[in-house]
Amino acid sequence: MAVLAAHHWVKTRSEGPYLTQRDIGKAIDEMGIDLSCNLETSVGNTDEDPVIESFVPDDGPDWYIIRQRDDEFVMGDDFAPAVQDECERAISHIDAMDGTSSGDGTAVADGPPPTNEDGETLREVIAEAVDEEPKELEEYIRRGRARERRSKLNEVVDAVEESEFDKPDSYDKIELRPNARRYHLSDHGISEYSLA
Repeated sequence: MAVLAAHHWVKTRSEGPYLTQRDIGKAIDEMGIDLSCNLETSVGNTDEDPVIESFVPDDGPDWYIIRQRDDEFVMGDDFAPAVQDECERAISHIDAMDGTSSGDGTAVADGPPPTNEDGETLREVIAEAVDEEPKELEEYIRRGRARERRSKLNEVVDAVEESEFDKPDSYDKIELRPNARRYHLSDHGISEYSLA
């Protein structure tokens, strides 16, 4: 019902405006409605509902490459530099957490690096997750073409998020997202339930 309320509130129609799943979530929040399940499930439950229709626009790419840190599109010529930047940001975090700079082992902070309950540093946790030697981690992340480095970056982010260490907002995954479906009230639903 919350998804239907969002469409009625925005007054979606077959000729527009349309809502993406994210737009539906924002509208539900603005209306002050609490969902009893997650948004994806709520929107997915409308797939068989004749009151709401959806489509994927055919005037854009099927997939977008998104930098999660700031939700920026990093496609075409922007892709390789974005991957490079995000990898370097991740490496800076790893170095900062174990008191080294540039991965060369030169200490830049007093005292031992923070460890988890098992006595492992962030570098060791990530190295184990990606099956590399801790001292080779920077080289591992930097090695390969942009597409391969993107996969490695995403593995590093997963390892940090699954660890006991906090991940700063300074870097994040670069992911593929499908072109978002657009949703609107169907003409049948508008007339059947007097939603005009």
